[in-house]
Amino acid sequence: MVTRPARVQTLFYPYISRPVVVYRDPYNSFFWWWLLDRSLDDRAYWAYHHRYDMDPARYDALVMHDRELETRVQQLESQQLPRNPNYAPTNIDRDLMYSDQYVARSYSNRPTTSGRVFFWVFAIPAAVGTCAFLIWLVFFRRWQVSTA
Repeated sequence: MVTRPARVQTLFYPYISRPVVVYRDPYNSFFWWWLLDRSLDDRAYWAYHHRYDMDPARYDALVMHDRELETRVQQLESQQLPRNPNYAPTNIDRDLMYSDQYVARSYSNRPTTSGRVFFWVFAIPAAVGTCAFLIWLVFFRRWQVSTA
């Protein structure tokens, strides 16, 4: 059985028995069910800000869930509010919107200590050595034509 952090258990507990919904985007299935239970404005603001991050099928499902949502999103678009890709509804931490795999991948791309060591011990000396060799080759080496 997969153990989940207490804050995930607390927030998404009512949705654990619902089926897992998979779309081609980074959002969590439990968050999806949580979002469907929010008010029209909460769903509309989230859909407006994340419209181009989410799977089109997810947006279609949101609209099918509530026809007023599309009208509300169009109102927000007509106001030309700047889109905020970091928008999260109130009462939820931003990382809880995303699937566990997406969050793990996001953190795994960060620089590591071994990467820094490799950079300073191997990459910088190799670059300096290559530059020194090219300078020697162009400016200091005597070009002699063979007469043989």
